[in-house]
Amino acid sequence: MMQTLFKVLLKENFSLKRLLGFDPKQARVKAVLIGLAIIYALVVFAGLLIWMFYDLAKVLNELGSLGIMLNFIFFYATVMSVFMILFRVNGSLFYTKDYEMLAHLPLTAKQIFISKWLILNILVYLMIILFTLPMAVIYLMFANLSVLSIIYFFVGYLLLPLIPSILFTFLALLLSQVTSRLRRSQILNIIFLLIFFFAFMGVMLYYSALEMGNPLLGQRLFMQRIENVYPILTWFVQAVEEGSIVPFLGFVVINGLVTYGFIMVMPNLAEKTNQKGQRIHHKKHKTAVSSERGRMHSLVLKEAKKMLSSPIYALNAGIGPIFLIIVPIASII
Repeated sequence: MMQTLFKVLLKENFSLKRLLGFDPKQARVKAVLIGLAIIYALVVFAGLLIWMFYDLAKVLNELGSLGIMLNFIFFYATVMSVFMILFRVNGSLFYTKDYEMLAHLPLTAKQIFISKWLILNILVYLMIILFTLPMAVIYLMFANLSVLSIIYFFVGYLLLPLIPSILFTFLALLLSQVTSRLRRSQILNIIFLLIFFFAFMGVMLYYSALEMGNPLLGQRLFMQRIENVYPILTWFVQAVEEGSIVPFLGFVVINGLVTYGFIMVMPNLAEKTNQKGQRIHHKKHKTAVSSERGRMHSLVLKEAKKMLSSPIYALNAGIGPIFLIIVPIASII
């Protein structure tokens, strides 16, 4: 039964109709044109990343510090996974719209949670691969690794974002528990996402400005300090660069234990959160007041409410205008 649920969720979230926003069978020319545009954007984006990180890897290799590339891969994989978790966790794991329907199926809370968590992780890994696979390819081009080290690298590459994404899933649950009691919970979530996004951008721009030329060279100072905050990353680096099995096993075991504990604890918390979302809170009776609005006013109000109800839409729409204000001022300074 769990396998059937997973297949249904997989089809629902990754169908061409969901990706394009319309049925490609009914508008094939439009689907082909949009598909070509997506492929073009991906090629250009990947080409830009390869160009930037090739230059970075070349310099780091000359300095004998090519291992810092692994820190880059970890950091960008972590950031992408955190963004996806914060964007998608509410609605995917917590406060899901289909909870009432799924709760009546012959499935345990753990089976429902694991199915939804796997779907969320597919989205996370697609984003991670988009941003970090060019870095991984460039690193493997310069690093003279043994076959065993390459195996360690790919296994570790899949495990790198697990613990950070689990930690931020708990943080997202805590945030949703706090804001759900407030009337403007969605707006508070959007504000939190904006603060996180601009904090990340600020840190990256600060370190990028330390080095002329390739901005990533300035970020290497920040990347070197990551291992102090996340010590098990050192095990991954040692396993790949030295081909040592002991740090590799330690890295795998720690990730496995944290993931196992997460799967044991989180389903019950998610079920309670979803049950809480189904409750109806009765308020004091208020006299209904009817008011007449213009057609344009009503449409704008409707679209504004729709946009603010989805943090990812609000963030995408809000980043552009904010950048138009911040970037000119920053460029002058």
